[in-house]
Amino acid sequence: YVVGYAFPWLLLKSPFRGAQSILYAAMESSLAVGHGGRLIKECMEVDFARSDVRDDEVAKKLWEESDALIERTEKASAKARAAEKAAKDKDDEKKKEQEKIEEIEGLVDTIRKGKQKQ
Repeated sequence: YVVGYAFPWLLLKSPFRGAQSILYAAMESSLAVGHGGRLIKECMEVDFARSDVRDDEVAKKLWEESDALIERTEKASAKARAAEKAAKDKDDEKKKEQEKIEEIEGLVDTIRKGKQKQ
């Protein structure tokens, strides 16, 4: 139990140490100039592990595929909204028709009662 309690402290950082890289990135003046998209680890700028991160062709392909995915999703959502609206309109139409029928039946009943009293 004691060994298990001490083991996480070897792998985890304190809140103070964990915040250092964020504070460094926010306050270091040399990081404010130039291009963005830098990786800060342990208060140092490090290179990305993958080379395609800075590849313009990969970025362009990602942008186009993301744009196509968003377009497909928006079209599907628009169709779903239109179908939902059509169903709601149809339901509202049925309710109005039912109200008209009930109103007419009420008038007919009133007329019948009036004729029966005469």
